[in-house]
Amino acid sequence: MIASWGSHGLAGPCSGIRLESDKSQGVVVLADLCTEADELSLGAVLQVPPGSRVWLKAPDSGQQGYYQMVCQNRQTSTVIKMRLQSPRLPWIDLQSVGICRPWNGKRLMCDSRQGEKNAFVCVASLIEVPLWEEAPALGTSLVLRSPLEQSGAGEEGYPEKKIFSALQTEARMCRELYGPSEPMVWQWTVSPEGRAREIATASSHPQSSGLTACVHDVIQSFRYPKPQQPVFLSLTF
Repeated sequence: MIASWGSHGLAGPCSGIRLESDKSQGVVVLADLCTEADELSLGAVLQVPPGSRVWLKAPDSGQQGYYQMVCQNRQTSTVIKMRLQSPRLPWIDLQSVGICRPWNGKRLMCDSRQGEKNAFVCVASLIEVPLWEEAPALGTSLVLRSPLEQSGAGEEGYPEKKIFSALQTEARMCRELYGPSEPMVWQWTVSPEGRAREIATASSHPQSSGLTACVHDVIQSFRYPKPQQPVFLSLTF
């Protein structure tokens, strides 16, 4: 998987790579020359605390959607300073995060310099733009539009299947990050403001707390189309 784009259309030092701050708790951005909200310049450094995840995304040059990557610092006491280096996946300076095995297009595995195996792990995927999300031009922000504002969409009802499809892709990235486990049933309500509320999960088998937190963040941060009334959703990931 190779994702890159030219410099035309980018705003000054901005790279087109964005930090998904609502899913990247505790991550601190340093040396960022881009003034666009959540967009980063090459050379910016992301401080990733122990146990934390950082989510990044950037538009696909073919305009099919956007590339998304989630990384986790699996170390227990060391903050990783991840430096953005290139407009090509995996975007980061591998030497800044440890001793890494070759990038295979979808997954990155790095050992710490102290010898801890798989201390930093990343997973990447191409995300198709949902119905209500307009594909971004290079160097521009993602623009979200509710399907209820689209022609005929309001008459067809709330697009649950399209929401589930988009969520499944990100939840799959969480599973690839933490490893295989039994499916979990998730239930939540989408408010008229387009936000996930009352998120709950149930499983008959013990689950990784990291995986559960990762999927919870995916559901909570998702930009839902705004329903006229609260909508109850249930999905097995």
